[in-house]
Amino acid sequence: MTADQKLLLENLLDRLDADAESQRPQFRGTVSDKEREALRALLTEPATEPQPLDPPPKPLPRPVEEPTPEPADQPIKTRGEGEPDTSLELNTAALGYESSPKPEWTLCLDFGTAKSKAFAATDDDEDPELLPLPIGKADGDLDRSVHEVSSSVWIDDNGLLFLGSEAVKRGINFRDSKRRRLDSLKQEISQLHPESDPVQLHRKLPEEVDPTSTLTYSDAITSYLAYLTDLATTVLDETPRVGTRYLQRRFTLPWWNKDQRKWSGKFLTKRLKRAQIIADTFHGKWHSGIHVDDIKRVLRDVAAHDEKLSWLVPTEQESGVLEPLAAASARVWNDRFARNIMMVVDVGAGTTDISLFWVVQQKPPSSQQMQSTDRVELDHQAWPIQPCGSAIKQAGDTLDSLLVAELIRKANLGADMALRRRVSDSLYRRSVRTLKETLFKNGEIKERLVSDHIVELTREEFMGLEGIKKFEHQICDEIGRLLDGVHESWLPVTAHGITLVLTGGGCSLPMIQNLANKRWKIGNREVRCRLAIDIPATVKERFSDEFIREYPRLTVAMGGALKMLLDERTAMDEWPGDASARHSGDRRWV
Repeated sequence: MTADQKLLLENLLDRLDADAESQRPQFRGTVSDKEREALRALLTEPATEPQPLDPPPKPLPRPVEEPTPEPADQPIKTRGEGEPDTSLELNTAALGYESSPKPEWTLCLDFGTAKSKAFAATDDDEDPELLPLPIGKADGDLDRSVHEVSSSVWIDDNGLLFLGSEAVKRGINFRDSKRRRLDSLKQEISQLHPESDPVQLHRKLPEEVDPTSTLTYSDAITSYLAYLTDLATTVLDETPRVGTRYLQRRFTLPWWNKDQRKWSGKFLTKRLKRAQIIADTFHGKWHSGIHVDDIKRVLRDVAAHDEKLSWLVPTEQESGVLEPLAAASARVWNDRFARNIMMVVDVGAGTTDISLFWVVQQKPPSSQQMQSTDRVELDHQAWPIQPCGSAIKQAGDTLDSLLVAELIRKANLGADMALRRRVSDSLYRRSVRTLKETLFKNGEIKERLVSDHIVELTREEFMGLEGIKKFEHQICDEIGRLLDGVHESWLPVTAHGITLVLTGGGCSLPMIQNLANKRWKIGNREVRCRLAIDIPATVKERFSDEFIREYPRLTVAMGGALKMLLDERTAMDEWPGDASARHSGDRRWV
């Protein structure tokens, strides 16, 4: 097959794959799934004999930063920088399983707009094992996060793809102002309309992101999910009480509308299944970069194994776990003496998600019982309250955009749009999120722009911007709309106020903390909020200082791994009253 023929066949398959994943496939009746697979087979080498399912898979090599040198009397064999690895083959160890070898464990991957997290837990109802996964430490996060990984992709001029902290670092150090790192990967999904669904994700990356014009947005997202999967499952494999990479898993989604959740859940389910084989194939090789041709070839080859990997993400989990309900589940589990109505406001980078739920728990034990808490059996029940939750696409990224715009305004760059774009791209490459955190922490920033202008900005100036006020108003309005839909029968439960739980990377922002001072209405009666403590006592007792520092940003991943998970399908319309709640015996957990 000539290069031109191969290119034509690749482009045809791209269009057929995109159409097959759309809500209304047009070509499936003309070109079947089997025919697509036959076309795909033409692009690959002859397949080897399939591995039997019975024998256990071969163990993976431990991740290494650099290739192990060969003996001194033999020449070291290396491929040229920026060249594809023609000897690369799929690692199909995952196909050796028909189910998880540790079915009691669940892995939750929280694919975030700015940063991603992972957590694992056992399915014990009363006392699950909770396992934080220090994937940020394994990634070498530039912000020194232990449990978070930057959702970033960088492709260099040689066609090598880098992910996570390495992508961020290379983007910062690159001097060509026309080049751009692909950040906020999740936004590429959240910004699509359900009618266009994954077809739009199959468009090629812009040239300033991928100078080779090889990868699509879907390819970039799948590659990142594979990197995230490799980091998480490597930690699991190295943890003695787990000892395997192959656990059933869940993933999280913002409170998008149901149509968007449906197609995005389908898209992410398929990509997370493929991600395990891709993770195994590139295990230990990420740091030195993966050539885009190798990525493209592996992505095509792995598509043939979707059905054999169906156990990785069970059917009931294919719609994802709603982020605010996952955060609420973590709160209820860790704060055993919380009660009445609680509201979670989860402020991420791409969305601000809100959930409302009712908690019925045993009153705090006496001081004598507190001395032996292991003998106290706690009764914890929780139900979402209709309308259950909502979200707005205003969050940390909104503030980043406002900060960049204000710094450019202060620099007086005039009408030179090319210069303004160069300054903007440079600020994003150098991580405007870190700059924003410095502004809120220190109260001011002084920054030299790529144009050599030096600009200063105080926290008070930034907070006084109309865009910041609009951001705060939109969150308040959304909370007001949510509470406006709550039945008046819940008013007696609000007598002591609604407990406000703030989570996510933006939970410490001044305008978010200020939500506790606001007033809203249920029916015709005003209700107030009281701010919950940042870190529940149980978290302080059970986890390391490193985890506690990052806990507000890890609640979604933690809650998503629990068996006791709040579910919108069990949401209550009206308050059933104390007596019925005590005797219902129904925990309403999934």
